[in-house]
Amino acid sequence: MTEREIELSLIFPCYNEQDSVDQVIPLALKVQEQSSEPIEILVVNDGSTDQSLKRLKAYESQVQIISHETNKGYGAALKTGLFYSKGKHIAFMDFDGTCDPLQSTVLLHYLKARGSDMVLGNRMHDESQMPTLRNIGNRLYTGVLKFLQGNQTPKDICSGFRVIQRDTAEALYENLPDDLSFTPAMTAKALRMGFSIEEHPIHYKERIGHSKISLLKDGPKFFFSILKGYMG
Repeated sequence: MTEREIELSLIFPCYNEQDSVDQVIPLALKVQEQSSEPIEILVVNDGSTDQSLKRLKAYESQVQIISHETNKGYGAALKTGLFYSKGKHIAFMDFDGTCDPLQSTVLLHYLKARGSDMVLGNRMHDESQMPTLRNIGNRLYTGVLKFLQGNQTPKDICSGFRVIQRDTAEALYENLPDDLSFTPAMTAKALRMGFSIEEHPIHYKERIGHSKISLLKDGPKFFFSILKGYMG
């Protein structure tokens, strides 16, 4: 397939998510099956030390698997996925089972309908199963960016589930952090550069396995990355 033939690239960063593989990949394959347009699936194994890679290889005839020899970070994995992808549109989503890959086409259709550059999957609603501490943290991060940007700021700037025009993603990814603060930094940078951002509510469930986010360790990084992304 050529680049123009692939409508959407689903990109998953995977670090020690062995328990998610057999739940997430079948859902991603269902997205392919149900779509009338070509969709590719890429999983970036970010130096996993558990059985993630072994389980992923069971799907290697259907899914493109790219591996980092060592753990480079969440953002680095997304950058690698973008580099190898060929789609006109890019969908980033976590590999922990919190989000349903089937909603990627919902976000894509919404992006096209609105003519926007990026659509964020909004988890900040009453039906979301987001843990309380993370909910509070996300509201704080959003508050910082809202103070800088104003009322145009999205409600869920940290959402890892987003669909982006390819040209927009390529304009944004350079100099974004390689760690977990990649997504809020991308949102902040997109606002600074004048890209249009929309939001659409998504279903959000409790993750499979243990969270890799530490409020004490990662919280300050998020704040710094938001400021750097917005102020340049």
